[in-house]
Amino acid sequence: MNVWQKITIYILPIMILAASVSMPLSILQVDAQVVKGPATDILRIQRVPITEVAQAFQAGRIDVYLYGGIPPATAEVLKRDPNLRVLNAPAGLVDFIFNPAPVYIANLSGDQTGRPLSELARLTGGSAEAIVNVYYDPDKGQTFVEYGAYPGKGANPFAFKDVRVAMNYLIDRDNIVNTIYRGSASPMYTFLSSYDPDFPLISDIVLRYKFTYNPQLAEQIVASALSKAGFQKVGGVWSYGGTPVQINFIIRVEDERRDVGDQLATALETLGFRVNRLYMTFGPAIDTVYGTDPAEFKWHIYTEGWGKTGISKYDSASIAQFCAPWYGYMPGWAEATFWNYRNATLDDITERIYSGNFTSKEERDSLYRKGVELCIAEGVRAWVATRLDSYVLRADIRGYTNDVGAGLRGLWSLREMRAPGKTTLNLGHLWVYTARTVWNQVGGFQDVYSVDIMYGTWDPMTWFHPFNGLPIPFRSSFEVQTAGPTGKLDVPPDAFIWDASRGTWKFVGSGVKATSKVVFDMSNYIGARWHHNITITWADVLAQLYQFFDITYNATKAASEPAVASLWRSTLDTIVGYRIDEANKRLEVYLNYWHFEPAYIASFATINIYLPFELVLAEDYLVFTRGSYAYSTSAATAKRVPQLNLVLSGHVADMASALQTFLTQNYFPASVFTVGNKQYATPDEAAARYRAALTWIATYGNAWISNGPYMLTSFSAEAQSAELRAFRDPTYPFSPGKWVFGEPRLVRVENIGIPQVVRGQEASILVDLSGPPPLFVKYILRDSVTGQIITVDQGSLATGSRFVIALPATLTRDLTARFPYELTVIAYSDAVAFVDTRTLFISVFDPGIITAPIEQEISNLQKSVQETVANLQQAIQAINASSAAGLAAVSNSISQLGTAVGNSISQLGNAVNNLGNAVNNLGGTLSSKIDTVSNKIDTFASQQSQTISALQASVRDLRDTVNTLMYIVIFLVILQIATIAMVFMRRK
Repeated sequence: MNVWQKITIYILPIMILAASVSMPLSILQVDAQVVKGPATDILRIQRVPITEVAQAFQAGRIDVYLYGGIPPATAEVLKRDPNLRVLNAPAGLVDFIFNPAPVYIANLSGDQTGRPLSELARLTGGSAEAIVNVYYDPDKGQTFVEYGAYPGKGANPFAFKDVRVAMNYLIDRDNIVNTIYRGSASPMYTFLSSYDPDFPLISDIVLRYKFTYNPQLAEQIVASALSKAGFQKVGGVWSYGGTPVQINFIIRVEDERRDVGDQLATALETLGFRVNRLYMTFGPAIDTVYGTDPAEFKWHIYTEGWGKTGISKYDSASIAQFCAPWYGYMPGWAEATFWNYRNATLDDITERIYSGNFTSKEERDSLYRKGVELCIAEGVRAWVATRLDSYVLRADIRGYTNDVGAGLRGLWSLREMRAPGKTTLNLGHLWVYTARTVWNQVGGFQDVYSVDIMYGTWDPMTWFHPFNGLPIPFRSSFEVQTAGPTGKLDVPPDAFIWDASRGTWKFVGSGVKATSKVVFDMSNYIGARWHHNITITWADVLAQLYQFFDITYNATKAASEPAVASLWRSTLDTIVGYRIDEANKRLEVYLNYWHFEPAYIASFATINIYLPFELVLAEDYLVFTRGSYAYSTSAATAKRVPQLNLVLSGHVADMASALQTFLTQNYFPASVFTVGNKQYATPDEAAARYRAALTWIATYGNAWISNGPYMLTSFSAEAQSAELRAFRDPTYPFSPGKWVFGEPRLVRVENIGIPQVVRGQEASILVDLSGPPPLFVKYILRDSVTGQIITVDQGSLATGSRFVIALPATLTRDLTARFPYELTVIAYSDAVAFVDTRTLFISVFDPGIITAPIEQEISNLQKSVQETVANLQQAIQAINASSAAGLAAVSNSISQLGTAVGNSISQLGNAVNNLGNAVNNLGGTLSSKIDTVSNKIDTFASQQSQTISALQASVRDLRDTVNTLMYIVIFLVILQIATIAMVFMRRK
């Protein structure tokens, strides 16, 4: 993923006074044989609050609603309307971001980072336990010691990492998902949800940090961290230096985040903090959080919300965006005049991933896993839930694409949606304009409200497939050649690069090498027209490249826009040079970038062209020459100027003024358009362009002139409305129907067989999937109490879409019987970038728990019989030397033996019956164990039969010395014992 596409994948959920006039007829003229452009002639976009969506559809005011955050209850009502269709996509994310800024920063000369904290604290007058970060700045030659609490400076509890991480235990994710979102969401524990294509890679890490709602544990962690740092809890309220700690908590009010924020605020109050709940809508919240220095502490917590703009199979940007300071989305926002969160390790890991600095997929995956784990442990963001967004459209709408990541809001649907018999579609959105809706291609388009409309007006060179997340050609096909990861290609000496120090293009010269080469076919651009009827030329390509390189490497411009320069440098540092093949309309890009998927090399090398060169020059004039505007939010705040917005009337007027100045002064920066001896534009061409742009501005009231299927012909911030009209120019390359993908065939876990896990035996669990092949199953077995990951492995394909999870005997023998284990099954496919995850609990059965009592019973019976037989034998021996009294004793002993054996065998029979009932449903898994017990019983019965036979023989020897009656008594007792034994053997 590259900076040109501005698809950071997640955009803040957050438009421009314009006159509504008809289009010039010259733009409307088309070839009678071939219709070019979008499927519908006119799209009208208007603001529709969430509470009015149902009524707007019923009244026929809208045909499509682009905002996916419709409350679940409303979505359920709309689903029952036969005239509507509701599509779902996991396109919205919710998290809490914490302000980790220190309250005091001490500085020491030289590199003091090797000193112990206690020594640094002594030197700087603070407490070692209150130090939250130490770093050395080689440029300044100083060591900086950051304190989360300092006498006389106050305290920030969220400067302490342990406190931030503890917040995860205060978030009742299950309640939020099931009660607030009514099941239309799923819990999140890091920046990737369980639906993202990289989730299988990190799933075991996520499960290891699967924070459960545990306010008692959160209180323990917080109390430990704060007490050590010198905080006191007085009257149930946390204080520092005698002053109660107050948390400024910015809570959004437009959607469920109000309830989510209130829940955490209440939990914090219970914990002993004073919480200042600051309820805000999008604009004021964004200005406060992202537009101010974190060290001002105008906020401590914010309920962030993000909307996906697409899906990438192999993420390289999201991990940087949500974890690493260099990307500009961590507190401080890479604005040089603000305090900035620092983490050199995360910067290194994520920059390596982003820039392709790895030699294999395995190394990339290892880096990614390390980055995720460190990001979770830092706790700057606590992730809450993935919203299963609902997108509503009339049932007769055709041509839509349900992007796996963005739903209807992807690049595709606006240009292809149509309805039978209608030339105009009315679209609703939560907002069309907010204070943070900014139309400029350098530092703007950070909200869904501007991006969603802009996507209809602009064509990228490459984009990401809406289903599998791989880069694909869009307006430019490409060829990739690479010698990576370790080899190098020769770069032609006439390849060129921008020299910001001299302000010219220069040839790279001979002997230069690069890792990869991408050749883009630019024939769908070069020779086609911009929306104002000006032909796209190589000069437009050069101007866009010049703007990016000069902002990044021109020291003055980079200092003016540090956040932009920092972000772009990560891409531009890899570029070795460009070469124009004018005859074949090809652009060659040479770069030191490699990826195991070649399409990502092309994506990284992409140069998207948003505006004609005259507007690029006018933008830079207003920002850098006049200094009256800034491109980025942070630069605008730091310089106290507006952020340039090409759809706001005042800004547009200044753009027109700049263009008029260019005309008056015959302004033509020849160096921008000259490579060697070749000049790709002339002063006369530039003047014609200035006039054409001025005509456009006068006609449409905006300065957004692009190259896509629709033209922005009306925009009103006050009316919260915009209009797009079809660009039917015959030079436009695409006709309706080119970019229709419909709905994806998703991967689903259809069934998981009831697991029968016997301790010490192999267990097989069947998993049935549906979805496009090739399919895969990953599983994770986890101790549900301790959270320990027991095993992580892949399921094996059995037949078709059935997989087998095999738990070997060597694993099950170490499991605890009757103890619930958590089995997570993750299904995914190479054909679609969507993951389905299911979790179930399994119990382990140990047959020894049931058979052990029976074996003990047998042992006790054997002992009892042996003792009784011994007594009987002694009595028989005594009879030979005694009288009838001895015979009576024999009779009594035999009777006792019969009773004892009978009772014991009867108890044994009952135990066996209980065993049979207990294992009746185990389907033979205990057959081996029961056979062992049965063998023991057979042996015992055989032994008792032999004993009885011996007793019978002894009695026959006494036949001459006893009377007949006594003999009968003895015989009957023996017969009773034999009968009981036979009954038991049948019962067994």
